[in-house]
Amino acid sequence: MKNAIIVVLTFVICLLLLAVGFLLWLNFFNEKEDQTSQSSSPTEVVQTVPSRVDIYSPSPEESAPPMVSIVDKVDYVWGEQVVYGLTVLVVKNENSFPVRVRDFNAIYKSVQDRTEEEDLFSVVPSILQPGEVGYAVNTGIFTFINFAEDFAGSDIEQDILVADSASYTNLEVSNVSFSVELYNESNDTDGQLKVYGTMTNNSNVNVDGDKIEAIALMYDSDNNLIGALSEILDKSGMRLREGEQFDFAIDSFTLSRDIMDRTHRVDVYAGCATCN
Repeated sequence: MKNAIIVVLTFVICLLLLAVGFLLWLNFFNEKEDQTSQSSSPTEVVQTVPSRVDIYSPSPEESAPPMVSIVDKVDYVWGEQVVYGLTVLVVKNENSFPVRVRDFNAIYKSVQDRTEEEDLFSVVPSILQPGEVGYAVNTGIFTFINFAEDFAGSDIEQDILVADSASYTNLEVSNVSFSVELYNESNDTDGQLKVYGTMTNNSNVNVDGDKIEAIALMYDSDNNLIGALSEILDKSGMRLREGEQFDFAIDSFTLSRDIMDRTHRVDVYAGCATCN
């Protein structure tokens, strides 16, 4: 009886071992099949497409420095040993925003390939609204040439900024006239051009007399721009309030008799950015 029980228990244990082995084999087979299936199927790539793309548009302040268009330019040079010169620019703001004209830099050239730079331009108005025209003048004595005939022209560099919220006060100029004063009566003498007129303040800004910059443009009988002069008015202690006016006189630096004899008309523009 005891031997029979041992035989039965042994048989049951063998069956259990076979069952466990079968389950392990079945599990191993299923894992291999899963791996084969995964390696043979292509990988699906999911691409996320944004629903909206924002295009960055820089503001004028973040863009390259603005420029103005030079619509007219005059270089006038005369003299021997002491050589005088003046440059006049007529510029226009063709940007969609106001600009501040800080300065221009003129690079003067000679036929001998020598150069000289000047960056002391007077500019009226110095703040230009979109579409507005302005005027710039530089005068001086050239030291890089001894004869006016050696002058070979100029290149102009611009120093322009976005004007932000700054403003400029233009004054109305009327009753303009001019006279010529020669240093002597010889035919080739130099002299000065004197310009007279009246300025009226039509703005609501108080304008001090020593803050006003004026430019006088010289035209020949065919209405061609031939030269200019500029000056900050010497009206210290005087103030133009709204609706008020005063007379002014401005003198040129030394000019050749030739350009003074050809001057048929003078137009004056005046104003201030910082007026008091």
